[in-house]
Amino acid sequence: MALVAVPGKKDHPINEARKPVSLAKSQLVLFQSRKKFAFLYGLATVTGLFCLPGVFGALSSPNPDLLNILRMTLPLPIATLLVTVGTYILNDLVDADLDKANGKKRPIPSELVSKRQAWIFVVLTFGTAVILTMITFRPISIIVVSLMLVIGISYSAPKIALMKRFLV
Repeated sequence: MALVAVPGKKDHPINEARKPVSLAKSQLVLFQSRKKFAFLYGLATVTGLFCLPGVFGALSSPNPDLLNILRMTLPLPIATLLVTVGTYILNDLVDADLDKANGKKRPIPSELVSKRQAWIFVVLTFGTAVILTMITFRPISIIVVSLMLVIGISYSAPKIALMKRFLV
């Protein structure tokens, strides 16, 4: 990473090259770089859960099976959050060279996080989201998260690149 030194100031932050972080820390850095948007999607999912057939009715029944309701609903906002963050990081991976040329300070273009670490993050977030969705045993949940994955990957995949088309 080429930085211009600040003369006479040895401890100036610009004089210290940013060093890549460990794999564990890279996962936290990547998550924190996009968590604001992901939490918004997670909150939207929580709101949408009450529109799912059976959830509101089950909550208002005289003897609700709270454990079953939690099993059906709790994993979904977390899965949505993971798919959203994973999609943002996948897009950052695809756009890393362009972002670096434009001087963006995100973790991947600034080389704080390696592309390999970012790929691991994407695979882990997508995989965990799929597993959490399977826990619900609800076909509609599995379909919704699968569609989110397909759209997110299609948006960023260079050969499909929905981000460059009119549709998205």
